[in-house]
Amino acid sequence: MPLPGSHGADGQSLVSTGPPGYGVAPEAIVAALVSDGVRVRGFGVEDASLEERFVSLTGEGFDIAG
Repeated sequence: MPLPGSHGADGQSLVSTGPPGYGVAPEAIVAALVSDGVRVRGFGVEDASLEERFVSLTGEGFDIAG
């Protein structure tokens, strides 16, 4: 199962980001990884920061310095 936004795979960990409300249950992701033979030692779900949400909506970040 390809994970959209996957990055940071270093042989030990994988970070994947998706849009808010992506709709895939965390347990379904873990089940798919395990069924593909991936050993899962831990799994967590984090909410996007306020800035990440702002950028996803506007396409621009905060530019305080300039």
